[in-house]
Amino acid sequence: MSEWLDSAAAAGVIVGGVAASVLGRPRLTEDIDVLVTLERREWTEFLTAGQVLGFVPRIDDALDFAEKSRVLLVLHQPSGIPIDIVFGALPLEDEIVRGARHVEVAGVRLPLPAPESIVVMKAIALRARDIADIEGILEVHDQLDLGWIRTRLTEFDQALGQASLLDEFNRILARTRPTMASDDSVE
Repeated sequence: MSEWLDSAAAAGVIVGGVAASVLGRPRLTEDIDVLVTLERREWTEFLTAGQVLGFVPRIDDALDFAEKSRVLLVLHQPSGIPIDIVFGALPLEDEIVRGARHVEVAGVRLPLPAPESIVVMKAIALRARDIADIEGILEVHDQLDLGWIRTRLTEFDQALGQASLLDEFNRILARTRPTMASDDSVE
């Protein structure tokens, strides 16, 4: 994936289950999710660069589907691994990609977001698997910028006209790391 991002001069990070596994507790996942920040006019060239490296569309009219959903569905042919490329459009997504750091895992260089970014993304989705991923990251990282996480979740709560994302994160935090629950600062 890094080779594709580099060859297309695209900014992106691996998110989802793979990132949660590397940054938190290891778990199985069936695909790789990647967040990429590219303008729409760059998508065709990006896909072409990927095809040269063995990343092929999983569906007919993949770019038309991406136009509607902002998700490009590809398959890495040599490994058979499905990859969902999410074309970011929100300022938060751009911030997450800009904060990427490269981590080597089993000899493979992976662009990953900060653990705080995965916590926020998982808190927004908030399925059972996402809650477990948040707990795993909280267990592994004793120094997280809780203020940043809470600010981003508050922004989403305000945009959605609710208060559930921040409240749920605080419940997970209190359950998983009670000593961190009242702290808003970088520890």
